[in-house]
Amino acid sequence: MKNWSEEELVFLENNYTKLSIIALCNRFKISRGTLNKKVKQLGLRREQKWNEDKEKFLIKNHSKLTLNQLSGAIGVSVGLVRQKKYFLGLVEIKVDSKWNRESVIREIQKLFENDDQIINSHRVKKNYPSLYSMARTLFKSWRLAIQEAGIDYDLVRLNTHELSWDKSTIINEISDLYLKECDLSSKFCHKHHRKLWDAATRYFFSWRSAIGRADLDYNEISKNILTWNKDTVKSLILQKSDKNLPLFASYAKKNYVKLYGAARTHFNTWREAIEFAGLNYSEINKRANEIDWTRDLIREMLVSMKEKKESLQENIVSSKFPSLRTAARRRFGTWEKALAHSGIDINDTRGDLNTDAYYGKQFEKLVYEILVALNRNIVYQNHIEIEGKIYIPDFIDINSGTWIDAKLSSWGSGVSDTVNKYLLVQDYLEIIYLKSGDRMMSGVKFIDINDFYCSLKKIGRNDLIERVKSIQAYYKI
Repeated sequence: MKNWSEEELVFLENNYTKLSIIALCNRFKISRGTLNKKVKQLGLRREQKWNEDKEKFLIKNHSKLTLNQLSGAIGVSVGLVRQKKYFLGLVEIKVDSKWNRESVIREIQKLFENDDQIINSHRVKKNYPSLYSMARTLFKSWRLAIQEAGIDYDLVRLNTHELSWDKSTIINEISDLYLKECDLSSKFCHKHHRKLWDAATRYFFSWRSAIGRADLDYNEISKNILTWNKDTVKSLILQKSDKNLPLFASYAKKNYVKLYGAARTHFNTWREAIEFAGLNYSEINKRANEIDWTRDLIREMLVSMKEKKESLQENIVSSKFPSLRTAARRRFGTWEKALAHSGIDINDTRGDLNTDAYYGKQFEKLVYEILVALNRNIVYQNHIEIEGKIYIPDFIDINSGTWIDAKLSSWGSGVSDTVNKYLLVQDYLEIIYLKSGDRMMSGVKFIDINDFYCSLKKIGRNDLIERVKSIQAYYKI
């Protein structure tokens, strides 16, 4: 717990409305939660970012000014301008776009007439991504788009026996579990009532808040956490330190779940718990990057994981052991090559055969073969570090330096994330896609895989075309 000095309190009162939350946290070396608690005690308030005059200005000028110009004129961040435009329904649709509210409704009604089950959100997102994306843009959610088309949403849901979540349904479900004397701790419900937990955290922002809205005492429910105290946390931290086990936060959160949760309850932050135990947090935190991942050490780790029958799927390893996955791709180029070096067949590790993840990987490899066949001077999957951040574009054109990514869909959910991340350090990107049609984004050139067919036929590489068509056949393109 932080002991505030008189000088710090005066500084906080004088600068709370002038500095950002992050700047204040860094200034006092505290967590956001600790800062919020002190701010509440002092009764400090920030001036509202938006008012009626600012909203009127945005409505009048959103189509005339850029985001940066709007941000400067209104006095808020670009992110807040973008967010407010969304909530006010100030959606910008390209002039040449085939989509508007009427065309989305017509397409939904047309699909419903052919097969009512085909327009559940899961299938539409997979088979008609551009329709799904624009429906959510124009109507805020797929459910609202369905209802606007005059269709009962329950008629098209994939699993009609499952609950359609809203706040009252969540509260009723929590109350029913409580009456049945079920364990309502966050950890237990996250594992055994995942859909309820996901809906609760989406609608109420945290499981604790959802429990409170059901008129239940979260502290009483979390008895297993409340049996802990500061000394218990300290003792267990020291035990792990004596055994030379990692104690950096990201590792503790995944591997010492109860200890980490209790530490955050009693100390606000993991760092405070570590320092209460008399340990140097800065030294402990270095261990996150200390492991010297040699090729032999990576091989030894992968073989060991296989013998223990632990998953070797790249996405799972990336979640549980991010440093191993990053080192494997740095040392070997790709995850598959790291497995091959360890004598492990990639197909024995895959849990995603005949899924988007599987075909996405196949398409990526195929795009590389096509570009090489067409004499494009490229390298495959580079591990690039810029200003301390890691970037792994699928390909890099050696001659122009252009970063290139292969995507199953030009309108896929990951495209915007890729573009936003890469354009921070690149002026221009190329995205080669399999389906969903052309898309316009500043600084990005979208290339349909079909555009390569003529060139491939000229050099006699019809085999590559057939392999593309086999993937297209899976998506019924």
